[in-house]
Amino acid sequence: MGDFSQYRAIHSKLKRRFPLRKPNYSQASKQFTDLSQDFKDFELFAGYCCLASARCEHSLGNSNMELQALLQAARYFAKGEEINAAISAYRHAILVANPSISSIVYTELARFFESNKRFNEAGVTYEEAGLLKEAANAYMDAHFYDKALFCYRKLEKSQLNLDDEVSIFLLKLHHYDNRRFSINFPIIQNDSENDDIISLNTLLESLYCCESEGHDNEEVKTEIMNRLSVYLNGRQKELLYYHSDVSRTR
Repeated sequence: MGDFSQYRAIHSKLKRRFPLRKPNYSQASKQFTDLSQDFKDFELFAGYCCLASARCEHSLGNSNMELQALLQAARYFAKGEEINAAISAYRHAILVANPSISSIVYTELARFFESNKRFNEAGVTYEEAGLLKEAANAYMDAHFYDKALFCYRKLEKSQLNLDDEVSIFLLKLHHYDNRRFSINFPIIQNDSENDDIISLNTLLESLYCCESEGHDNEEVKTEIMNRLSVYLNGRQKELLYYHSDVSRTR
């Protein structure tokens, strides 16, 4: 394994001692990369070695190699739970990345946020990448339901699947105001005689009627919700019961 003094030795070679002699950035970049691999179990130090390599590649104008070094630094920092350092490296990588591949970097950063339960920041990052469904899901995890609905409303009808349609209905119901939103039935447009879809549509419409007509019968509402939950995914169930709790306090 290398010695920490090696980092300083490599760095000192980059200082321009002679006006007409350029530092050997290519050699230094490789040495920093090799050092990061030697110290891969010391994630913070390995990450800083990768950042040093990225600076060398920047000086050489090698944007692809700079991007790779920045991403490797971010991954080392993430593994070492150096959250702020990881975010900084990812954000720097986004600035360096070619627009054609920047969505890949955005996605990796967003997933990093999700793994740390920073769902709102994940939503913002997905939204920056134009990944609206992923953004909506992250915002739902963060209970930022207004932002989730905003993302869904920016999608074309042809981009929505059954799960999306149900989520949009529940989000509209949570924010219901007939001056802002219209809810049309059936929620799931389907020409087949699928019993599950028929039941789902019936339960969604029953829940809407129960809400909009101001029924105070909690037993009826609870029964509808319990039957409906069978058809919902985890995020949708959480929204349904969150909405129910909020409605009781209004």
